[in-house]
Amino acid sequence: MRMKRIFSIILIFGLIVLLLAGCGAKEEAALEKPVIWTNNNIAGVENKPLSPTFIVLEQDCVAAAITNYHYFNGGVKPGTIELIGEDGKKYGPWQAVGRVGQGDVKDAYWDAFPNIELKKGKYQVVDSDPDTWSHNSQSDNCGFTEVRGSLKDK
Repeated sequence: MRMKRIFSIILIFGLIVLLLAGCGAKEEAALEKPVIWTNNNIAGVENKPLSPTFIVLEQDCVAAAITNYHYFNGGVKPGTIELIGEDGKKYGPWQAVGRVGQGDVKDAYWDAFPNIELKKGKYQVVDSDPDTWSHNSQSDNCGFTEVRGSLKDK
């Protein structure tokens, strides 16, 4: 009876490990899609963008991943990312997941995976923790954001 219980526990643990190993494949694929829009650069960064962050899409697309950069995050866990269209329509918010950044900074990248169709136009990016969102003068003091996905045929 004891061996049966141990075997059951091992089997359940193994199934959980297999399920967790499969998680993230979709997200990894989204992060490998082409960059549709970015204001990222390699210059030094500061926190708390001084200007609102807008993305401008030149054509309709499917946004598979939206990433905001939080280099000096002080241990803050990833929050949410939201878009607001020119017409005031809100998209999201989507819960972000953290990824290690330069210098092994935990949760420096906040990745959201909306997999949503967006029309050509201008969208404001809203980050749930602007105090740790990175920016610099090269990004026009807007928060670092990157959108990955696929463009729709014109």
